[in-house]
Amino acid sequence: SGTIRWGMRRGSAPDARLDDVQVLGEWNFTLQTDTPLYWLRSGSLDRYLMRVRIHSPCPSTAGFVLHAEADGPGTDGATFWIDRREARKGSSSSESSCTKRYLVAGEGLESTPIVTRTYPDPGGESVEDVELLLQGHSGVIFLQNRQGQLKFKT
Repeated sequence: SGTIRWGMRRGSAPDARLDDVQVLGEWNFTLQTDTPLYWLRSGSLDRYLMRVRIHSPCPSTAGFVLHAEADGPGTDGATFWIDRREARKGSSSSESSCTKRYLVAGEGLESTPIVTRTYPDPGGESVEDVELLLQGHSGVIFLQNRQGQLKFKT
């Protein structure tokens, strides 16, 4: 499930903290297991901040495609995903039942693909907040309460 807050730099918003952003509203949705990919059609946005809460079991892979053509197969854009795996026996993260890493890749990526180091993961159901800030063709994905950043260009 996730909540997306769309905003564009244009005019002023009623919230003083967002004085340079026009808030277009929140969209709430839940995607069930084995649900096909949904295209969120919002029109062209030059700048936006998207916040998503990702629920996932271990092992699993979860993420989203961005900057893909709306009528295309989705392979032409850039993709962010979280890869959660069971820890290998005898690995340095043996106290964790799982590991996770973050990835950004795709045909629409102009910068080098990103694969982070492996992080310890306690396993079971995980809830992770992810933020995507896109300004033109430059993007940043904020992870782990904004302690981690993945910078890329599309």
